[in-house]
Amino acid sequence: LTYKSAGLMSRQEYNLPLDRESYHHLLGKIDGRLIKKKRYVIPLLPLTAELDIFEGDLAPLMLVEVEFQPKTMQILSPAPGWFGEDVTFPEIS
Repeated sequence: LTYKSAGLMSRQEYNLPLDRESYHHLLGKIDGRLIKKKRYVIPLLPLTAELDIFEGDLAPLMLVEVEFQPKTMQILSPAPGWFGEDVTFPEIS
């Protein structure tokens, strides 16, 4: 189970492990969308990219995320071509 606070470039993230019983208990309490995806961890030394390929009604959405340490914020320059469009700061309409 992952909870992310509000924010774009910097936010808190909590990952809580669930056993099968806890997962099924919480499944019936969803008040929003259940997100299903496959995650691939890709080394981009010295960083790591996480490629998420979404399933269900979010398919064929794919997002890649690179997390930086707060005190050493850096930008991949240039970012690998397969990253595609940067959606860190989506336009507000």
